[in-house]
Amino acid sequence: MPLNKQEMRMGHSEGQTDVCYEETGNHILTCGSDGDVRIWKSMDDDDPESINVGDAAYAIAMKNNRLYTASEANTIQAHTFPEGSADGIVTRFTAPVTHFCLSEDGEKLLAGASDFTLKYVDIEGSNQKSFHGHNAPVLSVAIDPKHEYIASSSCDGTLKIWSIADQSWEKSVSLIPKCSDVSLSKTLCRLSWKPQVGKFLAVPVEKEIHIYERDSWDLAFTLTPQDVTGFISVTAWSPCGHFMASANTDGHICIWDVNTRECIDRTKHNKGLAICGMAWHPANGNEIAYTDVMGQVGVLDNVIPPDRKTTTQVQVFKQSADLFDDDAVDEDFLDAVTQAEVENAAGKPTNEGEDGDDVMPATQHKRIMQIQDDDNSMDGSSRAGDDGASVMSGTMDTMVPQPTTYEGPKPTPLQKPFIPAATPVHLASRFMKWNSIGIIRCYDTEDESSIDVEFHDTSVHHAMHFDNQLNRTMADLSAEAVLLGSETNGDVPSQLVCYHFASWDNQKEWTTSLPKGENIKCLTLGRGWLAVATDKRLVRLFSIGGMQREILAIPGPVVCLAGHGNQLIIVYHAGTGVPGEQCLGVQLLHIGGKRKRCVVSGDRLPVSPKATLAWLGFSAEGTPCTVDSEGVVRLLNRSLLSWIQISNTKNHSKSRSDHFWVVGLNESPQQLRCIQCKGAAFPPTLPRPSIMVLPFQVPLCDLDTEKGIMEEAYWRADALSKHIEYGASQGYEIDEMSQAQTDREKQENIMKLFALACRTDREYRASEICQLMTSQHAVTLAIKYASRSRRMALAERLNQLAQQMMEEEMAAMETEQEEEEHDGYYSNATTTKRSSSSTEWSTLSRSKAPTHQASRQDDEDDNEEAQEEEVAMEDDECDDDDDGMPEMKSRKVPTILIKPKKDGVITSALPSSQTRKNPFKRSSSESQVASKGSSVFDSMKKLTKLKAKSPPEKPSEPKQKKGKTQSTLFGNMKSPRQKEKDESNKEGTEQTMPVNKPPSAFSYWLTENQASLAEETPELSESDLIKLATQKWRSLPAEEKKDWGAKAKRSVQSLEADTDPKENAAQETTELTEGKKRKLPHDGEVTQGSEKRVKGQIKVKGQDSSIVKRPLLSSTNSKLAGFAFKKD
Repeated sequence: MPLNKQEMRMGHSEGQTDVCYEETGNHILTCGSDGDVRIWKSMDDDDPESINVGDAAYAIAMKNNRLYTASEANTIQAHTFPEGSADGIVTRFTAPVTHFCLSEDGEKLLAGASDFTLKYVDIEGSNQKSFHGHNAPVLSVAIDPKHEYIASSSCDGTLKIWSIADQSWEKSVSLIPKCSDVSLSKTLCRLSWKPQVGKFLAVPVEKEIHIYERDSWDLAFTLTPQDVTGFISVTAWSPCGHFMASANTDGHICIWDVNTRECIDRTKHNKGLAICGMAWHPANGNEIAYTDVMGQVGVLDNVIPPDRKTTTQVQVFKQSADLFDDDAVDEDFLDAVTQAEVENAAGKPTNEGEDGDDVMPATQHKRIMQIQDDDNSMDGSSRAGDDGASVMSGTMDTMVPQPTTYEGPKPTPLQKPFIPAATPVHLASRFMKWNSIGIIRCYDTEDESSIDVEFHDTSVHHAMHFDNQLNRTMADLSAEAVLLGSETNGDVPSQLVCYHFASWDNQKEWTTSLPKGENIKCLTLGRGWLAVATDKRLVRLFSIGGMQREILAIPGPVVCLAGHGNQLIIVYHAGTGVPGEQCLGVQLLHIGGKRKRCVVSGDRLPVSPKATLAWLGFSAEGTPCTVDSEGVVRLLNRSLLSWIQISNTKNHSKSRSDHFWVVGLNESPQQLRCIQCKGAAFPPTLPRPSIMVLPFQVPLCDLDTEKGIMEEAYWRADALSKHIEYGASQGYEIDEMSQAQTDREKQENIMKLFALACRTDREYRASEICQLMTSQHAVTLAIKYASRSRRMALAERLNQLAQQMMEEEMAAMETEQEEEEHDGYYSNATTTKRSSSSTEWSTLSRSKAPTHQASRQDDEDDNEEAQEEEVAMEDDECDDDDDGMPEMKSRKVPTILIKPKKDGVITSALPSSQTRKNPFKRSSSESQVASKGSSVFDSMKKLTKLKAKSPPEKPSEPKQKKGKTQSTLFGNMKSPRQKEKDESNKEGTEQTMPVNKPPSAFSYWLTENQASLAEETPELSESDLIKLATQKWRSLPAEEKKDWGAKAKRSVQSLEADTDPKENAAQETTELTEGKKRKLPHDGEVTQGSEKRVKGQIKVKGQDSSIVKRPLLSSTNSKLAGFAFKKD
């Protein structure tokens, strides 16, 4: 009988409808947008039963006497049948459910919704699994009969096949047109698995049906109807698995024989309306119920022609033959089956595309006929005869070797190129770019195709409007230009268009076409340049005016580009990642200016597991940043060249379907600018979305404790302050207020951590924390806190740290001063060298005579004299440093000046860095009295180069109650030679210094301005005052620095004019042989100023100078000193 189409009945209002059969096939159930479920006994039923399940019902299914519906309340509701009473909610979504289906046993339910989510629910156990990966609402879902896979289609145009166990997709293919909502889709793309075995998956793709093979997911074959105008929207397999029905959007319904791949029958809707629901009769398999978009219900009878039924029944018998037990096998029945197969094979050759599970080979019949007895059989005989070997050999001869297949993990599909902060291309109204400069929108409708540019700051430029007839799909925006790009469209090559609105000439626009066969995939703008990446793995650079520059080759397909200032960052595929993950490489280049270099080359870009790159760009301060699809925000640490996580947008989401669309990032202040998208991955263009600011948080441990909170605050501030050093190196203007605030926040957190460590008796941790301090003032406060807390061991450790910090700071200051004065005084240094060479040699000759004479007198004292000469040479080198001409030190012969020792002062035993003259040191006239808490450091020992013996100690003077703690803490860092200079007379010091060397320009300037600086900033400590003076000196122009250098030279020349050089030389010679007279305080004290030690000799006043007395032994001196103190 031919196919019979019954008259359609009106069942629901206009809109989406769905249909299914009751398990026995006695009733037809339909639902629609009116919220009613109707139960039809047949198409002649004039009064079907009705059950209201809500305002709208989008899908329906029934198993095990339970009815399931998807309502507008974002839920899947269960109902009893036929009563229709509510029987619980199976699962919930955050958006309307678009489609769901049940497994063949009715125990599992799979549903998809407009929030891009899939849920696989165990109905009895109430366990569920969620699947995330689509970027648009879900269109259709289907469950594998073996419960190993699920399939889904989406408005993003993709088909995804998921592994239920791993909750990850194994194959993703773009097949259908993209759209933003189910109501706008051109097809419902209803998927269906082949029943029982799930060997094939049917997917409607425009005007064809693609049949995919299980496991390999390769395209097995296609079914293409003839003379069909609309898209195929719905597919459904027959219960036997040999036939398929398909419905088109133009109303055509086709019946297919899958084995022969033929369309055996077809019909069309009377009004040509789109079919949106279709179901096979579960019992006889010869009837189909369907619904259309106007709410009508229809039935097709006699779907399978009679000549097709015989073949189908024989194949069903062959499948059932495997189910017979040994003793229950009917040999006549098996012979009949075999004969029918032979006749069928003779009449119709087996098609290569037939299902292997349905066509039974001859070897399988031999196995069936060779029915062996069970293990309890006593004789071991079989009905196939005793010659079992011959039967087996015949079976092996007829076996065909199977091709070897790859059983390893499937490769992960590569992420496609994208533009950061841009919505998908398939949308009719979308954002082409959103950044800190402005917004670029694209409108692509049947009536209009245009691009609008809006600037956040209208002073940059007014709004712009462009025609988009050439279908430009990529864009970028900067403060200089608007950049647009398009791919190849027919005979029109891929083009690049730049609107340079900041140009000072009248030609604002330029265009260039790429070579034939090369397409633009990504583009970006920088400061004075632009870059485009193509599918030929090339990055082409252009100037902002249109001149072509370098062409860079990248190792893999490009994913994204971003530019900022002179920086270009490129992300590309570096290889195949582990299953389900991307393997991305990154390059960071400096391409602007004269110094071009590669900062990061070929390193792997970190992304979260199973995630893709969602945004790439730079912070407002110029630091590279990334955001992946899991919401993790990462920042490049320039000092380590590694990526650190600074935020996770998922922590701020109220629902799993919510996303944050990032548009920008600031490090100071700490802000992550993004748009919240509820139930979507990207925002709509209308109404205009609002920007939300999210905070940063470094994912440290124990963030719920006081220690974790302070550690997170410090390291977050440290990570987000790295841009200051980079900006200074690139010549950017640095905001000193912001920098000072950042430093203050870091120091506050450090001090809080230090105090917390002290309170919890973690002294070693406290010393580790102090190593992070960057100023002496902070270390001083830490020492004071430790002293007051009676932690003497910790205070001693911190005092050593303070000494080390001061040494490093002084060395750094001298190095910086030398570098600054090198350029300003290079020419003056040459003149100074020529004029002073004769004076230096004369001074050297005068100094050598007494030195060698003393060394010849006593060999034992010669070693000590050599050590003193080394110290004197170091002092002269320090003086060379002070005159601002470091380039002359390597050529100048050092002046060896032998200086007499002061009374009771020991030669400095500290390194030369400690004996250098410090122009910022406090005056020696100030009284330095130790406080009670810090006096413990007065007896601390220092590491020395020269081991000198200390004289007897004087009786300690009474301590004052109040004193300056800070000056006392660093008092021990003064070397004995520095103390000697502080206690000596200024006149005597000036006489011992060479008068032919002018002071440095900085020293002279500081001498003149130190008092005024101290008055302006009385609250600053000594170290801070030094930093302030250094900054002010650096800010002076070069001309003014030269003037100060000239003033310093004139001051020395005027001093030399007032003093006769001959008198100075005579005075130096006299001081080498005689000591100064000093009055004795009283008779009981030891006279220390009445004798002078010069190069190991002691000359006593009042005696002949030729009489030389040998120095006393140290033990003798100690006894005499002790006797002197105990005299009373």
